[in-house]
Amino acid sequence: MVYRRNRSFSFKIFGNMLYRTGQVLFFWRTMLAGRSLVQFFFSLLIKSSTNSGLQRLIFSGFAESGYVGGNVTVPHKEAAFAAVADMEPAARAIGAVNTLWLDGTKLCGTNTDGFGLMRDLTNNLHEPLAGRDVLVLGAGGAARGIMGPLLAKTPRSVVVLNRTERRAAELAASFMQHGPVTALSAAQLNGRRFHVVINATSIGINGDVPESLWPRRPFAPGGLAYDLVYADVPTPFLRWASKQSAERMADGLGMLIEQAAESFVVWRGVRPETPSVFAMLRPES
Repeated sequence: MVYRRNRSFSFKIFGNMLYRTGQVLFFWRTMLAGRSLVQFFFSLLIKSSTNSGLQRLIFSGFAESGYVGGNVTVPHKEAAFAAVADMEPAARAIGAVNTLWLDGTKLCGTNTDGFGLMRDLTNNLHEPLAGRDVLVLGAGGAARGIMGPLLAKTPRSVVVLNRTERRAAELAASFMQHGPVTALSAAQLNGRRFHVVINATSIGINGDVPESLWPRRPFAPGGLAYDLVYADVPTPFLRWASKQSAERMADGLGMLIEQAAESFVVWRGVRPETPSVFAMLRPES
């Protein structure tokens, strides 16, 4: 996509629960336009239905609608994957697309979620990852989405723990060629400690964590607990981590911001300044 000064571009956001996503992108639109780089116009398309026919309709008229890029949130990432004509390996490995752009009239896609998490961990939270031991809780789409970028950071070990052990084993097997990843049960952890524990399960912002679900005190000294979910209050996982002696804790707001910044790089070749966005959305941090 060629950058042109003083030209307006239209982008679309697809998904549910877009309050924060829209707020982040609205801020960047204002910030970038204020620097005379480009004006961004965003259209929020909020659909609660997961009907595959409706989802195909959402994406089918992308080029004809005049949009040049899009960001996709749940529950439409798999539908976006099915709709694109060409995709990058990151999206193909995950089976989900969160970033759309046009090459002529051809709809293309990639997935920036994992890259957003890695940038938040390494740049914002100053967690080096290289040579570290990492525990990933969960074996679904969220875990799959972060596994490739995580292994690219050359950790010493990555362990996948999931309630259904078969799914954990399948996830680990599909990424073994990329790095030292294994699947273990809670009993097999046998007191192992981890520098980073990432919650990639479906446990959201409500409810409590069953005592038997996750291992006791899995954190190494200085260990970081990271929840892919973000909220204005501590999530159940972070409340659990606090009781299990985690010394550092973070939710997924930084990942949200950084994955969107990565999408902007895809669209425009420009990376927005993310610290100011984080400060705007969470000024008390």
